[in-house]
Amino acid sequence: GFVIEIGQLFIASGVSQGASLFSRSAGIGLGAWLGSRSQKGNIELLRSWLSQYLGWLLLAYLALLGFASGWGSHSWLGWERASRSWDELRFLPFYYHYFTTEAVALVSLGSVVVLYAPLAILAWANMAGAGGAAVLAAMIALVLETAKLFMAEIHPDPTNVLVAGASVWLLMKGFALWERQRRYMERAVEIPPDRDQA
Repeated sequence: GFVIEIGQLFIASGVSQGASLFSRSAGIGLGAWLGSRSQKGNIELLRSWLSQYLGWLLLAYLALLGFASGWGSHSWLGWERASRSWDELRFLPFYYHYFTTEAVALVSLGSVVVLYAPLAILAWANMAGAGGAAVLAAMIALVLETAKLFMAEIHPDPTNVLVAGASVWLLMKGFALWERQRRYMERAVEIPPDRDQA
C-alpha cells in the first residue's frame, strides 16, 4: 500500500492519500484475520449469525445506503426539478466518467462497489443465488438513483445501476469459488495420504 501511494505522486491523475494507505493496510489485516478464522471453522458460525439477524442487518444497511446516496445531506425538491434532471440525464453507460479525471472515475466506481458489497455478503449468508442478488442490487440502485432526480446539487447516474448489479454478481461468484476451494482443502486435509503396501 505504501509503495502504491508513493507511485500515485508520479501519476498525473493520481491522488495520494494517507487514508487510503490506512484502509489498504486494514483490508490486508482483515483478510488475513478472516483467512485464519476460516481455517478454524468459524465461517459457518459467521454465516449463521448473519442469517439469524438478516432482517435487522438489511434494514440498517438500507438506511446507511440511503444516507450515503444523499438522502440525509441534500434537500428534496419538487417535480419541476425532477423533470429538468430527467431531460438532462444521459443513459449511455459510463457517460459521466468520460468528463472527469481517471482518479475521480475510479473512485466513483470503487465507491459503488464498496457500497453494495455488504449486500453480497448478506446474500451469501442467506445462501441466495448470484443472479437474484444482482437483480436485487440493481433494483435498489435504481430506486436510489431515481430519488436523486428530486435532490438538489446532485444528479443520478444510470451506470451505478449496472455497476451495482455486476459487482454483486461478481462478488457472489467469488464467494462461491472461495467456498469450493475451502471445501476442497478441508477434504484434502481429512483424507490421509496413501501409503505403500508392504
